[in-house]
Amino acid sequence: MDTKRWTRKIFFGGLALATCFILYLFLPEFIPEVGKRVTAVFLFALLFWAFEIIPLYATSLLVVLFLTLLLSHPVDRIGEGLNFFLLPFSSPVIMLFLGGLVLASCASKHSVDRVFMEKMLSKVGMSSHRLVLSLLFISAFFSLFISNTAAAAMMLALVGPILAKIKKGDPLRVRVVLAIAFGAGIGGIGSPIGSPPNAIAIGILQEHGVELNFLSWMLMAIPLAICLILLAAAVLSLFFRSKTPPISFSLKSQTPFSQKGKGVLVIGALMLLLWLSKPIHGISEGIVGLLGTSLFAATGLISIKDFRNIPWHILVMMWGGLALGEAVVATGLIENVFDMGRVIQHEFGLISAFCLLAMLLSSVISNTATANLLLPIALSIDPTGQNLLPITVALACSFSLIFPVSTPPNAIVYGTGIVSVKEMSKPGVVISFLALIIMLLGFEIVIPLAFGPLG
Repeated sequence: MDTKRWTRKIFFGGLALATCFILYLFLPEFIPEVGKRVTAVFLFALLFWAFEIIPLYATSLLVVLFLTLLLSHPVDRIGEGLNFFLLPFSSPVIMLFLGGLVLASCASKHSVDRVFMEKMLSKVGMSSHRLVLSLLFISAFFSLFISNTAAAAMMLALVGPILAKIKKGDPLRVRVVLAIAFGAGIGGIGSPIGSPPNAIAIGILQEHGVELNFLSWMLMAIPLAICLILLAAAVLSLFFRSKTPPISFSLKSQTPFSQKGKGVLVIGALMLLLWLSKPIHGISEGIVGLLGTSLFAATGLISIKDFRNIPWHILVMMWGGLALGEAVVATGLIENVFDMGRVIQHEFGLISAFCLLAMLLSSVISNTATANLLLPIALSIDPTGQNLLPITVALACSFSLIFPVSTPPNAIVYGTGIVSVKEMSKPGVVISFLALIIMLLGFEIVIPLAFGPLG
């Protein structure tokens, strides 16, 4: 890194730390000492995550360190001393997400994801409408189980022959690549391992006695994802009308499953079966994730080199969010600032405001960072999950489809040079806001039917 950039980072980092200290000094007297300290750490996380003064995972590590040092003194202790903010890294939701990351790594290493994508794309018909809808659904399907970044990159590679048949300047080219980006972004809401905000919401609720299992989340989120995919298809069709006649497309040769690929299929199917059948056997999703990770390692399907390449920074970011959630809830910070009875009376307005803020923040910073910031506050306002605030906020974090910086799939697609910022943002704004409206109007019906009474 050049000296000028280092100097800029040091300046803004020092300014942010000074702002946190000044806020701490001037907070009103009715906020207890522990609440003041948590507020200062929260502002630190907000500024450092939002402006990426240092890497996001480094901010999470500092959040855990500051909380441990500032809140673990015997006078101010709110939990188990030094261990209180270290424990979230071994929480079941971290093990669940680790299992998902290892499964995705093995699927990619042994070409299981590619084989499935090729088989699905081979069924795509000649109509441009059918093509775009298929790309949306296929991208979304793989984003349920592997990172949306990997899903988008793989899909772009596979649709190369399709793009080659579409004339340059034809809006269908933009429509095709945006279908991949938006499908990968929307699909992540469909499972607990599809997007970090989902896992963070489940984790912080579990810490406070609200159990959401894998199947319940999918029953709630997949119908919403399907609605949003259909919406995205309609919006893309409206914005980018094709000038190309029907395309004839087929994959001449499809990659077969290797022996190790079949092994990945067996272990992955076992993990998915156990995740979905938790109400029957009672084994937690975290234990299943740990079981799958152990089997992949023991059978040699994942090597030590592959294990080192697992995106551990995502787990560390989640750790920071879970620790911050523990601090906000345990200190009663929100209750000290707001009249909770009055706040909860305006339930729909409260949920709408939080979800809109989550979507807008996720458009300019990481959705994991947004979830880390907003979910602790949401949990403090709604500790039992009865008004579903933490769940809807987590979902809204995945509705950021507006800018290239909003999600990795958007950035990958923008990098092809096929789509401009304007071409991405126009349909992105429409889809994002309509998605928010659909979720807010449906949350009182769909989510309670899936989860039943919470708390």
